[in-house]
Amino acid sequence: MLTVNPNYKISYESIPFGFGESKDTKNVAVIIDDFLLNPELAREYAISNASEFKSASPTFYPGSFLAIPKNVSKKLIPIFDELFRKTYDLETKKMSDFVLKYSLLSTKPENLTHLQTICHRDVNASVDLTKHKRIASVLYLFKDEKLGGTSFYTKKNNLIPKQIPPVIPPKYLTVSDDNFELTNHIPAKWNRLVFYPSHILHSGYIDHPELLSEDPSLGRLTLNNFTWYSNAELFKG
Repeated sequence: MLTVNPNYKISYESIPFGFGESKDTKNVAVIIDDFLLNPELAREYAISNASEFKSASPTFYPGSFLAIPKNVSKKLIPIFDELFRKTYDLETKKMSDFVLKYSLLSTKPENLTHLQTICHRDVNASVDLTKHKRIASVLYLFKDEKLGGTSFYTKKNNLIPKQIPPVIPPKYLTVSDDNFELTNHIPAKWNRLVFYPSHILHSGYIDHPELLSEDPSLGRLTLNNFTWYSNAELFKG
């Protein structure tokens, strides 16, 4: 069973506004170091189940996923919920979905799709952010920090993804360009948890793609969480 370290170290970093927000909106990413007491246990589960990783949609995540046992995920729900409520103004919103899974980012640059060469947000533009909030987190379970952390961006224009010219040759986004401004880079660190509102443009910071591997014992193994909160009146019953 995964156990959260009661003596973890917590810090905060200001990150940019997201879609539908003014430029002076104050958002924050939370960085928790030494999050688990037993991170090796989390890592070893993924390694011992390496053959069970399933490829993600070829147009979305550039890698594969592994489901985490439901009993483990269920035990972590109240811990994540408490962390999120301490940080963000969720008012009377209720948790409507909680997804926890291993991710292994492994696609080589030359095989990236167009959408995988730009940053993204995890919330559709049609979502009413006054009624719903989605929070994402990533726990780094690799020891080579060169495999990359997480970066945040703002948009420089009003182009939608399909209007943005393709990157030739394909590569991971790690710098500012004609379409996006890099505002933050949170480096990876063994047993570091980072969480943030997922309507803000973000991406894995992959500046050493030659190190990527489909082997979870060598590659960019993370434990990722996506949590939805919605206004209480939207729940049935």
